Amino acid sequence: MMIKKSIISVYLVLLCLSNFAQKKDINRISKEQKVYELSYVWKELSYNFDNMDNCPNVNLDSLYQAYIPIVQNTKNDLAYCKTIERFLAHFNNGHTDIFDIPSYLYPYVARPYIKTAYKDAKIIIENIGKQYKDKINIGDEILTINGINAITYFKTYYVPYVCASNEETKINKSMFSVGPPHLMLKGTKIKLGIKTSNGIKNVDIYADKDLLDTTNNWLIQNNSNLKNDQFYLDTVNGFAYLRLLSYNEHTREYFFSNIDAIHHSKYLIIDLSDNGGGSFNFKDSILQYLIDQDSISTYLMKTRVNFAAYKAMGERICNNPSYKDYEYYKLYCDYYHSNVFESMYGHKYKNLMDSIYRYKGGIYIIINSNTGSAAEGFVITLSQAKNVTFLGQKTAGATGEPLGVFLPSGLLVRINTRKTYDFQNRNVSSGFSPDYEYDFSDFYKTSDPEELLSKFIEVIKTLNNNK
Repeated sequence: MMIKKSIISVYLVLLCLSNFAQKKDINRISKEQKVYELSYVWKELSYNFDNMDNCPNVNLDSLYQAYIPIVQNTKNDLAYCKTIERFLAHFNNGHTDIFDIPSYLYPYVARPYIKTAYKDAKIIIENIGKQYKDKINIGDEILTINGINAITYFKTYYVPYVCASNEETKINKSMFSVGPPHLMLKGTKIKLGIKTSNGIKNVDIYADKDLLDTTNNWLIQNNSNLKNDQFYLDTVNGFAYLRLLSYNEHTREYFFSNIDAIHHSKYLIIDLSDNGGGSFNFKDSILQYLIDQDSISTYLMKTRVNFAAYKAMGERICNNPSYKDYEYYKLYCDYYHSNVFESMYGHKYKNLMDSIYRYKGGIYIIINSNTGSAAEGFVITLSQAKNVTFLGQKTAGATGEPLGVFLPSGLLVRINTRKTYDFQNRNVSSGFSPDYEYDFSDFYKTSDPEELLSKFIEVIKTLNNNK
């Protein structure tokens, strides 16, 4: 009996030590450092963020002041990181966000093993971890989360943490289990009220998908056409289909490895849905092949100009009504209010690819709210071509150059530094809109590439018949 009590005592001591160690490891950042890091982010936003027109109701200084006590009172380092993400989410930009949390938090943080989608004003379960296969079915609807209406819960507790340029992207990225909103301490329980074909039931799930776990425990494995870049042909209808999941040197190699089949196809579909980007160059060989023009234009970008001396003069002049009629009044006032931008790019360069080698067929580009960064740059540049049609949903709005802000805690923040314009001089910093709106998300549920391509062709034929 004494031995048993001793074993229990040792176990309780070890458990307490473990809990103490965890508590210490997730509470490394002092209140003073939290305020310093928030202040550092606020400073960089003040000088370098270029997209305040995408968040017209935000007063940067007032927002910063409001968040000082909030960051001070966060209960642990994970909550602090998520609070910084919520602060950044006010700026409605896909390149203004938290890029990475401190690495020491990785062992203590997880996401729930569940994927959902927002469709027809409902939260639908699209995938689950195998551990829940006897509790949850794919296609079930989530009615409540922790006793609260599911849509209300998402809009209250998840959407405010999403850094994105348009509302559709915010909703999509708030779904389980994408991005910072769903980072939780490992083992956190979530109570779901689920509507099934047999009625309503309650199910508990947990934050059990470790950040460092590379195993794939999903009930439905990713379809092969979603894992890698893919290329398919429909010779009967004359279509080539290319799905690109990133945009970098590998993309170029893959594209030109299929160039013969592409070149002899009457139509080309380039699927960039869920393409998060990579690296982009205006003189990219893919663009030179697809844009059948002797010169290719770069789309216009603008970046903020900080001219300290002019700003100082603006402070003196703008606050004195007697200067209002002077011709330089607006110039100095614009510097004072940080409203001066200089243009970047917006010029033309020679297409080095001979015309006989360029693509002459019809091009259809599939985009969605997860098409971002370098992929968006590719899309905007390609929009100058006359034979290109864009289908799908507005892109993510993350085309500018993000400034990396490395904080002492290990938190990595990004701040966007450019405004982006299309060839009609429209500001597309918040996303590039397609020629035809269409939700293609259900298309990717098939594992049959021929079926996927035939569905796209059916939509395209409908568009062509309606012209």
